[in-house]
Amino acid sequence: MDMATDIDVLREQRIELFHRRQLDSLIRKDASADKIRDALYVTQDPRFSRVALEFRIEEFCADPFRWPLADGLAYAVERYVISLRNMERVRRSNSSWKGPTDDHREAFEAVVASARALHDLGWPVNWEQNVQAILETTEYGLRDGKLVHRFEGLPERVTLREEMLLLGTTTFYRQTVRSGKVGYFKPVPMTALSQYRYDQVELHLRRDDDEIPERLRYCSDWLAYDTYRIAI
Repeated sequence: MDMATDIDVLREQRIELFHRRQLDSLIRKDASADKIRDALYVTQDPRFSRVALEFRIEEFCADPFRWPLADGLAYAVERYVISLRNMERVRRSNSSWKGPTDDHREAFEAVVASARALHDLGWPVNWEQNVQAILETTEYGLRDGKLVHRFEGLPERVTLREEMLLLGTTTFYRQTVRSGKVGYFKPVPMTALSQYRYDQVELHLRRDDDEIPERLRYCSDWLAYDTYRIAI
């Protein structure tokens, strides 16, 4: 009887140890998954130019449907890559400083159309990042899904996300007020948290009374009870 009791106690201890290890493993995995999600959330942002082709299909629980192999997918991928190559060719064969031409717009529209075709097949692709990579050395970028000059015809009001996408940057600036003293504008790198907080903040074209550095062209009104504002 004593031996049986000892065996039962030992078995309970082993079970308890097993479940504790399983719990610790799940906690670590959850923590890692959160960090990975945050990192992906940022690296997949179109403000980060990327040459890599990334398909962002939805995940399915049933394995046979995890990779939906749509008819015409191979052709659609080929057309997309060809359109990117053509846009790169147009960019290289034109001046980087005179702004978008009709050739640029036609090449860009071909990229968007081929990306839309992939999306309709269930294989959305990171076309904005790919276009940003092509446009990095030029004076034009993306606004509202269109190709525009980065420094001409600036609208009176934009969101932070729109302006960061146009400039292809992942850093903006934040100025705070503490104890009645206004601080300097300090750079803020884009993260998943800062995206959530600031992406849709409305900015206005700089005014003389804004008193912000000349390198910054848009700023927000004072936010959170006049404790801070952001600029880019």
